[in-house]
Amino acid sequence: MPTRLILLLALALVANLHGQGYIGFDNLDASAGQKVYIDDWLNPAALAPGGSQFRVALYFARIEDGESALTQLGSAVGFVGQPHERYGLFIGGERITPSTCCGQPGYFQVKAWESTCGSTYEEAAANPAARIGSSPIFLADTGDRTIALEPVYGLVANSFPDRPFRGFVIAVPEPSTVVLALVGVVTIALVLRHRRA
Repeated sequence: MPTRLILLLALALVANLHGQGYIGFDNLDASAGQKVYIDDWLNPAALAPGGSQFRVALYFARIEDGESALTQLGSAVGFVGQPHERYGLFIGGERITPSTCCGQPGYFQVKAWESTCGSTYEEAAANPAARIGSSPIFLADTGDRTIALEPVYGLVANSFPDRPFRGFVIAVPEPSTVVLALVGVVTIALVLRHRRA
């Protein structure tokens, strides 16, 4: 009986390993347009500073689930270097994608935020003063963990040419048109009221 139990556990483990893909969560081989900037796009002096002042996280969804199913994959990390160094690069290590994605492509997105405004992107995004940013949703191949000596799969190298990983800017979001319209209406009402008085 113990031998059968061990065999069943081994088969379950192999099946579980076979169902997982992986991807390297980094942009180390990034060009200027694949780095992360703060408040200004493609300005070398505005690259994201090293350390944990800003955090970055990887989001993933299976193709069959669609882009709306993106969820955070693993923990967030800071940027490469010391706070006075600006590289706009991150290294988050290898991320395991959920089952049924073994060596298959998936939807990915990288999101970043000011760490003093929240421990997650969603928490920071709820703060109107927070600097946040995200890459466009892109397609990338994942690695197959069952293939020996397979090269490490990364966001830049393995994203699809027609829908690649792109860099982005972490900034305070601009107010929406609706908010600007409301401010305009209130301002006009106050000016008219003041003229009548």
